[in-house]
Amino acid sequence: MEGFKRQFRFQYLDVKFAFIIFWFVILLSNILFYVLNYTNKSNTNFGVRWFDSGVEFGVIQSNSLNISASNIISIAIFILVVSIVMYYESFPTAIGFSSTRKDFYKGVIGYHVVLSLAMATVEAILLKTDRFLVNAIGRDALTNLIYFDTKEDNIFYIIIVLFLFILLFAAMCNLLGAVIYKFGYKFWIGLAALFVVIGNIPLLHIPIIKVIKLIFYFNNSPLYLLKAALIIVILYAISWTFVRRLSVK
Repeated sequence: MEGFKRQFRFQYLDVKFAFIIFWFVILLSNILFYVLNYTNKSNTNFGVRWFDSGVEFGVIQSNSLNISASNIISIAIFILVVSIVMYYESFPTAIGFSSTRKDFYKGVIGYHVVLSLAMATVEAILLKTDRFLVNAIGRDALTNLIYFDTKEDNIFYIIIVLFLFILLFAAMCNLLGAVIYKFGYKFWIGLAALFVVIGNIPLLHIPIIKVIKLIFYFNNSPLYLLKAALIIVILYAISWTFVRRLSVK
């Protein structure tokens, strides 16, 4: 238990400053978009439009918009980067200070849970306040974001849904980070070859698309919470099979 606490504290301190800077930049960007939409007198909006067939970002010809929803992409990039960098920086340091791989990995999971919850909480607050700010600048607020409605749903529900999706993505990125660290450049060669093969064989990419939809499809059912939790556990279990045999580089 002491080893887990030490690793969790180490990873928390390692990302604390980056987390603060990240949200500082995000808030400045959101403010800039609110100002741009306020000063723009045409029907063109700067923000995001989220609908059943996809997501549209940037300059939108629409009367409604949601600015805070565009933060989701930035959150995903942040999670991806820190999950990969963790294995190249935190892992060698942890092992160098005589921590076990098990303690390191427990710290990784604890870190991802706390980071995902923090991200979800901040983003949920921004999403809840977005419609008031959008209405204040004279635009129609987009509140229905497929997975929840920022006007009708309470903030705790939004936090739970965001938390699950962010943690699910973090689990995927964690597996990716472990595999990249283990195989290095061989991984990228194999990934490129895999894309070429799958892209030219419909019998392969169609099932993959169905699996992705199965993972991320959400129908407001409590069963999805169990499905997401199960997938998260499976992904972290698979990642551990790589981490337990990782050699320090």
